[in-house]
Amino acid sequence: MNARPKKKSTKTAQLFTVGYEQAKPAAVLGELKRAKIELLVDTRAVAASRRPGFSKRQLAAALDGDDI
Repeated sequence: MNARPKKKSTKTAQLFTVGYEQAKPAAVLGELKRAKIELLVDTRAVAASRRPGFSKRQLAAALDGDDI
């Protein structure tokens, strides 16, 4: 039996931040898709928004619809 060491992954994770203060939801989603973002983590202290399309549930639904 020959044991081989596991290959180390050469993938490097990248972290990006997103600002959306003046953007519309469609523009933010478009930029995420253009950048080929696969995962978005919402780190807002309160995931609520007065801005249409950016509340927790609305944003999650839009991201899910775009396979993010």
